[in-house]
Amino acid sequence: MAGFINWTVLVLSIATMFYVFSKPPVKDWIIVFFLKGFLSILCDTYFVAKGWLSYPDRLLPNIFQTTIVFAVFAYPLLCVLYNQTSYKSHLSGILLQAFLYSIPPTLFEWWAAENTQLVKFHNWTWYYSFLFFLGTFLAVRGSIELIRAYSNKKGSPSPA
Repeated sequence: MAGFINWTVLVLSIATMFYVFSKPPVKDWIIVFFLKGFLSILCDTYFVAKGWLSYPDRLLPNIFQTTIVFAVFAYPLLCVLYNQTSYKSHLSGILLQAFLYSIPPTLFEWWAAENTQLVKFHNWTWYYSFLFFLGTFLAVRGSIELIRAYSNKKGSPSPA
C-alpha cells in the first residue's frame, strides 16, 4: 500500500505543478517551492538522524533516508498553494491559513504512521508534525515577503 501511495502522490504532484505554476508571479512560486523542499529535506534528514522518525517504505531507499515524494513534491506544492491563497492577506489571514493548511498533512502523516509503512514515529507525535508544517509554512511565507521587499527596493528608482 505504501508504494502505491508514494507513486500516486508523485503522479498527482507532477500533474498539479502545471496548475500551481500557471499563476503569476511564477518566480515567487518557484522560490517558495524550492525553499520549502530544501527546508523539508534538511529537517527530515536531521529528524531521521536523531531517530525521531523513519520512512521504512520510500522511493530511492539506497539514496535517501527521507521521503522525497512528500518532502520534495507534495509538501512544497502545498506550501505554494498556501502562499498563493495568502498572497494578499493581512497577518491574521496569513496565520489562520497557515494553521488550516497544516492540518491536512498532519492528519495524513498521523494516519500513515498508524496504517502504513510510509512513516514511523519513534520519539515523535502528530503534534510535532503540526508544528513543523506550521513553522515551515510561516518561515517560507516570511522569506518570500523579505525577498519581495528587497526586490522592490532594488528595482525602484533612486530619489533625485
